[in-house]
Amino acid sequence: MALRNKTHSGFKILDISTVKYYFREIIFIVLALFLVCTILSYGRNYVVTHNPSYIFYNNWQIDLPKSSKVIEQYEDINWLGEGNRFYIIEIDKADTAGSFFDLKYYYTGIADDEKEYMKILLKSIHRKDLETTLISDNIKFRKTSAKRQAWDGGSEDSRCLYSCFDEKTGVYYVFEQLF
Repeated sequence: MALRNKTHSGFKILDISTVKYYFREIIFIVLALFLVCTILSYGRNYVVTHNPSYIFYNNWQIDLPKSSKVIEQYEDINWLGEGNRFYIIEIDKADTAGSFFDLKYYYTGIADDEKEYMKILLKSIHRKDLETTLISDNIKFRKTSAKRQAWDGGSEDSRCLYSCFDEKTGVYYVFEQLF
């Protein structure tokens, strides 16, 4: 009887019974949209933060020249942020003038302890095939380290960047070691 006296001036698009009926589907759609947005956001962040130019600038304040082309990239970083990164980069010699990759800052004749360390680095990234190339005498070498404040207030090395230039192939081999 109560419904007899009511007048409707149109139709309802959504009433409470419809919401109750489709409640599960609505929740699944909202969760799916949230999941898609999260994946897209994380994926973009992963791509940006694993870009070599981003890494070199944030960790070392080094700008990669415009003509640089990353031939190979390898990363072995644990969840504490320690590990190694390895890059093979091809750079046009004209773009290296005045930059980190300028060969006037490189020296030849790697010390024996550095040769041993390079062998260990190559073994850790599973590239023993480059050992004879990077230990040879025609390699130009540069080592850079960054310091941080230790727990006792002193300074300690927190990461090292080893850059080698092979004159035969014209490519740079760059190792980044994070402690």
